[in-house]
Amino acid sequence: MTSPSNAHPSTSLIWGALGSTSLLRGVQDAPIEIVCDGYRTPADLEPSHSQRALKKLSGRPTALSKRGIVSAELGSSYEEYKRQLREEIDERGLGWRIDVDECESHQGFALCVRRGLMAMQRRGLRFALVLQHDRAFIRRFSEADLRRVLRQFDDDETTRYVGFATSTSKLQSTRLQPRYKLNSLLEARTHTLRPGLLLRPSIFWFDSSHVVDVDRALPCLYEPFTCAPPFMHARCADGAVAGTPSAGGPGGAGSADPPLPGGLGSFTLRRGDFIEDRFGVAQRALLASLHDRPDELMETFDFFGSYLLEETVLESDDDGSADGDRGVDDDDGDGPATVCELVDARARVSHVAHMDGRSSAPREWLSQLPRL
Repeated sequence: MTSPSNAHPSTSLIWGALGSTSLLRGVQDAPIEIVCDGYRTPADLEPSHSQRALKKLSGRPTALSKRGIVSAELGSSYEEYKRQLREEIDERGLGWRIDVDECESHQGFALCVRRGLMAMQRRGLRFALVLQHDRAFIRRFSEADLRRVLRQFDDDETTRYVGFATSTSKLQSTRLQPRYKLNSLLEARTHTLRPGLLLRPSIFWFDSSHVVDVDRALPCLYEPFTCAPPFMHARCADGAVAGTPSAGGPGGAGSADPPLPGGLGSFTLRRGDFIEDRFGVAQRALLASLHDRPDELMETFDFFGSYLLEETVLESDDDGSADGDRGVDDDDGDGPATVCELVDARARVSHVAHMDGRSSAPREWLSQLPRL
């Protein structure tokens, strides 16, 4: 998914994001659908609105980008970026693999994801890897491990989403008990894919890079009224779900998620939304409210079916070889194993990082990203 950026008209960000998928072994021939969000400039607004927008955009051209409003200069750069992107796709001989879909108006990340998933569904594809244009894979993930992840969707028909770890999301498993009192969920829904690679239950639908089962994710995200079980309708009735402390994601640590006065309407994704800002916040509030009702908690979590990968760095054997099956049995040695090593105090790695300098990683690794 791509939208106006200060980096435009340069195409380096999106080629970095796409090229970094070379570190995700086994997807080298997968079709790619680039959804380009629409936008407005002050010239497209009513006069009074235009003046307010111009004032805000004069200092920061992306100040209103979440509303789909950018400066005229940034809009022109975005148009040039899309033109260059199409040319470069043809020059690289990737037209057979990459489609570019331009939205006529501003949709926002959530509705652009729906558009992309529906395109994959029309192609008859079961799985989709959702990417933001400013995030890159920074660590090799073997084809053997990817097969283990996809097998989880076969083994458990409630699995809808598997997210790759970032420096923020990989902290969630250690917060489920002390902050949300959800140790029962952590214990019941943690799956071991191999030594050093776990699937942890996620109570938050992070926007960052993730794999979904297309047919399962679409109704969960965009039709909660029709596919949520009856007890969720009752639980989400007005005032039934209290606010809960947040842990990462929108609002930041220590803030409180709002109650769900709109029932399941609180999950409804609208134009301009990010999935995590609305759906993820409501999901977290609902699940945290069920900490003292374990049976209902498990059934509710299974409606979302959202997991995060947790990979830890394993110690080496005496002969220097990797300890146990680390999933690299199919690696051909092509390209770097990592472009940026982000490992926390618990030896948990990050698979994905921002490319625009917002993460703690130095930006020097950008030049090491592979290209398609």
